[in-house]
Amino acid sequence: MARKPIEIADALERAILCGEFAAGELINEPELATKFGVSRTPVREALLNLSAAGLVELKRGTGAIVVGVSLDTIFEAYEVLANALGFACALAAERMTPFQRAALQDIVAEMRRNVSKDARERYIVLDEQLHEAILEGAKNAMLARQVRECKRRIAAVRQLSMRSHESVEHIVPELERVVAAIADGDPKAARAALEEHINLRGSGAQRLVAHWRKLTESEA
Repeated sequence: MARKPIEIADALERAILCGEFAAGELINEPELATKFGVSRTPVREALLNLSAAGLVELKRGTGAIVVGVSLDTIFEAYEVLANALGFACALAAERMTPFQRAALQDIVAEMRRNVSKDARERYIVLDEQLHEAILEGAKNAMLARQVRECKRRIAAVRQLSMRSHESVEHIVPELERVVAAIADGDPKAARAALEEHINLRGSGAQRLVAHWRKLTESEA
């Protein structure tokens, strides 16, 4: 995606998460094109990106409808994600091959090398690779679909939360504990470590969105 659609998508993501757009609201493409000084094509590309993140629903003949994300939805999604991905970690600890365990360790080692703000996009990519490696190692297709659908619903919240930190160095040890437990073949420890990590990140994401919404209300 070119730079301008990305900038538009980022601005709309934050506006939706801050509550500037109500759930069910139809997004006015011509109005956005005028606001950002672009044609409707970059706006449509941005809306496609938001659709993939689960923030809008594209309806033929109607346009982009805001799905919205409530604080309750964020809490519930992280709660489900902690349980499902935690179970996947337990299965991975039992089922992963030595090669897969080594690959998992390589990913988290690279995450350790990419904790600075200027490496954030690479860190986000690695975070996704880590989750996918765990799901592959768990060898349960139904569970993998559940985890991916849950992550899709809060993709924008998760990514904006990760981008909000000056450094993610404090998060990496949480993931290192998960990977160490999987590498040791300890399903109970792997699940507990992952659930702790997701619960901590979920609380942080909720606080961030709540803070943005208070700022938006105070500026209104």
